[in-house]
Amino acid sequence: MSTHACTTALRRELVATLRYNPAFTQESIAAQCGFRNGRQLRRLGPTRTGEATIQVPVI
Repeated sequence: MSTHACTTALRRELVATLRYNPAFTQESIAAQCGFRNGRQLRRLGPTRTGEATIQVPVI
């Protein structure tokens, strides 16, 4: 894995963790993850982050 690919993967993981906190805006998440602005973060898109839809089991 290249350095760039590793950095991108780590950023995507951090984005996935931070985006469920309502205290953070997209701009603040982008800044914390090392993106230049929120637009770069939005360009990743949900399909590019590698996240699957999470289904919560009903108990």
